[in-house]
Amino acid sequence: MFLIMKHIMTLKDYLDLNNISLKSFGDRCGVSAATILRARDGVVLPNRKTVLAIVKATGGQVTPADVWRIDDGSVTKKETR
Repeated sequence: MFLIMKHIMTLKDYLDLNNISLKSFGDRCGVSAATILRARDGVVLPNRKTVLAIVKATGGQVTPADVWRIDDGSVTKKETR
């Protein structure tokens, strides 16, 4: 029997671990720092182009599922107040 573990690297984890600013990462992805902030905090679900840019900029360490927070087949969004 094999145990398969999923490794989740959130965008926040990646930015924190690599000490990368929102502006710097946004520049790498071709989007604004505000877009990265909203994606990082789950305020918005980024479009496909932005997600692919994030995946590419992280070398695949952050996956589309990590950005969209796909867990059980559903897309989740953080509540805002």
